[in-house]
Amino acid sequence: MSITITGYIFILLTFYGLFFNPKRLYELTIFFLPFSATAVINIGLPGEGSAIQPYMFMGFFWMLSFYFSNAKNLKLDSIEFKSIRYLLLFVFTALVSLIMPLYISGTEYGNITGKLGEYLPITFTSKNVTQYLYLLYGVLFALTLYFKNKVQANFERTIKIYSNAIIFVIAWGLLELSSNYLGFKYPSIIFNNSYSSSAGGFGAILDEESGIRRIASVAVEASILTQSVIILLPFLIFGQLNKKYFYSRGKDLIYILIIILFILRSTSTTGLVGLIFLCFVCSLFYLKMLNKSQKINMVLKIAVILPIFIVGIYFLFYNYITNVLFSKGNSYSALERSEAIIGAWQNFKHYPLLGTGWGSVSSFDLFVRILSNVGITGVLFFIMFIITNVKNQLSSKHKLIPNSYYSNSLITSLVALLFTNAISGFSFTFGYFWLIIGLSLVSKFKDNSVSNYQSGLLADVRN
Repeated sequence: MSITITGYIFILLTFYGLFFNPKRLYELTIFFLPFSATAVINIGLPGEGSAIQPYMFMGFFWMLSFYFSNAKNLKLDSIEFKSIRYLLLFVFTALVSLIMPLYISGTEYGNITGKLGEYLPITFTSKNVTQYLYLLYGVLFALTLYFKNKVQANFERTIKIYSNAIIFVIAWGLLELSSNYLGFKYPSIIFNNSYSSSAGGFGAILDEESGIRRIASVAVEASILTQSVIILLPFLIFGQLNKKYFYSRGKDLIYILIIILFILRSTSTTGLVGLIFLCFVCSLFYLKMLNKSQKINMVLKIAVILPIFIVGIYFLFYNYITNVLFSKGNSYSALERSEAIIGAWQNFKHYPLLGTGWGSVSSFDLFVRILSNVGITGVLFFIMFIITNVKNQLSSKHKLIPNSYYSNSLITSLVALLFTNAISGFSFTFGYFWLIIGLSLVSKFKDNSVSNYQSGLLADVRN
């Protein structure tokens, strides 16, 4: 176990916040959610170990402070508890599933590492424990975010802090890209110091022939980077439609354009496909806001403009689209991913009820990963959690505000996040995933004028 150079700074900031400024500690925790390649403490060997990310370290102490101050006053809304219940049942199922690797005890082989052709006997190891702890911590973090953001002022502040974090992430990504092309040394020791085997995404090349440099910024790889960025877009887009701006109308429009260009330039297939999916969902919500004649006009315009736009983009950016979308189908990475998914599916068919146990098998998708690790039982609870959560947001009796700005933004962010996870892997070890899960649990705000708990939270915002 070793503390990184940046880790010493995080530790000092954490204890300063814990004892002198809990509000600042929360803000720092939210700000560093996208920093998945950054380690406060590394465990194991470089390329083989794991890391305690900033949101894990800072978030742990923030949660201690939060529950110490508010534990007696916390209450679960009965409507919101319906979705929280399924999330807790999912975590409990994952815990129960840990008996499976003990039961299997080497009689079944699985793709544990995710590497092509590397099948190992499934047994109970420390990885099962650490992977479960990641999940348990993430759920606890999401629930704490739910309690914290039941007050509208806190909710809005959280989104604004995360927005500021993404500005930094984009700027750092451009620094990384500049270092690759201009030849100066990229300071990876600062924010890309994780011992995790998946944390070497900075400086990667899309393919040797094109020489196109990828962007990972402070994330472990380009696909994770784009996931952490794309979840902010719905708040900016629906903010334009509802006149709720982060900075100003013009600045927010520029910010949207920068995020889209940044996602495209990252050369992440997950980012590109996820962006298309997000635009589709946003369009559905926008159409819902129009009257019948406006909807017909809009559909007709889309039917004419969209094919022309797609064809034009394809020919203008032929090399980019071919490399990002189509060439990857025959790449080593694609073969590795597809084999892992097929192998995990076979493991699920052998143990359909509880899977092979949480953390036992790797799969580069969402649902086969869950099926193979916790079986049908776990998948059903997870699906019920998502369905109930979205229904709470859509319910007219429990909308956050009448114009549905927050509800539409949260639903779009949530489904876009799940979609990108479905095509690239379950990102439950990263903080941005639990940010959206936690915020999406809030389907209505508390009255800002009552209860000691709320008064305490409002004072936290004002201080």
